[in-house]
Amino acid sequence: MDESTPCVELSKDDLAVVRTGVFGLLAALGAAGDSGLAGGLREVSTGSDAFEALPVALRDALGDSPSSVAWGEPPEDLEAVIEAAREVVARKLPDQTAAFDAALLYAAVRVADAAQGTSDSEEAVIDRLRQQLGVDPSS
Repeated sequence: MDESTPCVELSKDDLAVVRTGVFGLLAALGAAGDSGLAGGLREVSTGSDAFEALPVALRDALGDSPSSVAWGEPPEDLEAVIEAAREVVARKLPDQTAAFDAALLYAAVRVADAAQGTSDSEEAVIDRLRQQLGVDPSS
């Protein structure tokens, strides 16, 4: 990712939508896993580290924006909140859309594998994400 990409001014509403999509995905993985408290803490830490894969314009801005998602409590319509986040990125940061999608998948795979390997239910969340992103399931 290009670290020199200028930070586009995202409204608080835009940031909330993107953050809800990102954290909604991570919360869905937390809910799908069965790794217990220690594993859950590793997943949270890994999710935080995975933010480094986000485009710089989003990574720097997301830390201060509100989110209505709690770890392990995913939104009812995960695909809808992810799609809303992708639409904000496509509208405000069109040159970062592919990087955002790649960062979502990267974070999902890392978080799912952080505790005790990827469970079947975590793999199902990742498969749904791959389908939504139009990514070959074998990748």
